[in-house]
Amino acid sequence: MERKITVSVLIIAYNQIAYIDKALRSAQMQTGAGEIEIIIHDDCSTDGTREFIVDAAARDPRVRLVLSESNSASNTIVRRPLEMARGRYVALLDADDYWTVDNKLARQVRILDTDPTLAGCFHNAWALDATAEGYVGNGDRSRAARLWTSESQPRTIDHSRIWEGNPFATAAGMLRRSALREIDEDWYDQFFLTDWPLYAAAATHGDLAFINEPVAVYQLHAGSTYAARRVQDKMERIAEFYKHTARGLSARVSAFDPSKEAARGAGYFYGGLAERHFSNREFSEALTCLWHSAHTGSVSRSIGWRKWSNLLGKSLAAAKRDMTEPKS
Repeated sequence: MERKITVSVLIIAYNQIAYIDKALRSAQMQTGAGEIEIIIHDDCSTDGTREFIVDAAARDPRVRLVLSESNSASNTIVRRPLEMARGRYVALLDADDYWTVDNKLARQVRILDTDPTLAGCFHNAWALDATAEGYVGNGDRSRAARLWTSESQPRTIDHSRIWEGNPFATAAGMLRRSALREIDEDWYDQFFLTDWPLYAAAATHGDLAFINEPVAVYQLHAGSTYAARRVQDKMERIAEFYKHTARGLSARVSAFDPSKEAARGAGYFYGGLAERHFSNREFSEALTCLWHSAHTGSVSRSIGWRKWSNLLGKSLAAAKRDMTEPKS
């Protein structure tokens, strides 16, 4: 008789031999969550990652493998294990991240079992930046560590607010598998934005809960798929996320208009990011964000044209000064 699976853990791997052992062990050590399965998708690694997971699967019957024949560099790395998943709930874990407590899954199962109106549950996570000055590699709370999610984050977020930014680390969450039916085909091409579209889809079925307690570590390093990319590249990909995800959900959801929510949320997201870049004297990046904010057509519904225009003027002036002032 086939086991009834409570949680499907999806581990996504590509050339992460230095990290995957810790990620896998943090999943294998989970207790109290019922039956779990661990589905690892290797996207044709060449550094020994594949050999490692093949050996791990031979040792642990809970481990199932998806082995790409070529490097896809697309969200099929999540699509394929998601289609294989048998659990009531799904928890994502990138192979270079890990969980810090052995009851991370149990806590979230208990919350979602208790409140069936919730579509997902998230804890906080430590963001550990191995590229930062002061990194000493001595655990989760080195000088290069910070909390991923702001401690002021509301304890629930709905289908409207999820568009204002991605507040949750991938490794910190758990989603109802039944809430991921609205995924659009375009999502599979939106590579390296994997988790945020899933959250947006899940939120059409119910709120996402947040518990301000870190249970995971997100590791930023030179080989990180997302964090290592240029700001302009990230902004282009996020613009595609807003466009395609909103369009896909709008075709499947009738109770509200995801496209309008996405447009308003994009205005907030890009406007807030522009202010942050301006404060950091990153004026070119601030201008890029302001352009994307205006391009969504949502400035009047989010940050307002007066605030947008003021920030644009200050960014242009500052960028011009930087170009004309002699370098010391």
